[in-house]
Amino acid sequence: MTDPRPELAGRADFLRLAGQLHSGDQEGIDAVLANLADQPAGYAVALVEAGLREYLVALRAMTPDPEVAQRWLDATGLEALDRLRDTD
Repeated sequence: MTDPRPELAGRADFLRLAGQLHSGDQEGIDAVLANLADQPAGYAVALVEAGLREYLVALRAMTPDPEVAQRWLDATGLEALDRLRDTD
């Protein structure tokens, strides 16, 4: 999706991909991924940022206490780093 505002395009593409992944429609998934592959390399930053923003909105809805959410994010991040180190 070409948009002069990458943050809006990133959000739209992220949500399109999430919708296709949720539905399990492989052709739809492939179409969104092909579209993303045609974007400039820097566009990935907008896509990742949009995904993180959507994720945090969902996390806040499930865990309204910001301190609890932050502790979970910190612990989960450290666990992911530990698993990554274990594979080296």
